Formats: sequence, C-alpha cells, structure tokens
Amino acid sequence: MKSSSMVASSASTSKQLAAFIAKVRSKVAKVTRACRAELRRLLPTSIELVYDNYNFFVIGLCGD
Repeated sequence: MKSSSMVASSASTSKQLAAFIAKVRSKVAKVTRACRAELRRLLPTSIELVYDNYNFFVIGLCGD
C-alpha cells in the first residue's frame, strides 16, 4: 500500500517529467511517452527517477 507521501512524490515526478517532455520535439515526446507507458505496464511497482541532465533528461526505473 502506498503512503500519502509516496503518492505525492509520484504526482510530483509525473509533473516534472511532463515539463521535461514539453521541451523536446513532438516526435521525440510521443516516443518518450509511449516507452514510459510500456515500461510502467511491465514494471508497475517500480520506482521512477527523473532528472534533467543539460540537453537531455533521464528516466530511471528500479523494479523488483
């Protein structure tokens, strides 16, 4: 069961990721969203880390 802090963190991550994706070309954004959706489907309980790295952003997933 997720705690309220985990849910808030997840919502915050989603907002941050949406802001990063909004900065890239539409074709890249579309592929990024599709890949993320597939990874979330394959690893539904994974922890997701998102960060901006100069001209790129990184999405990392850790699952069990």
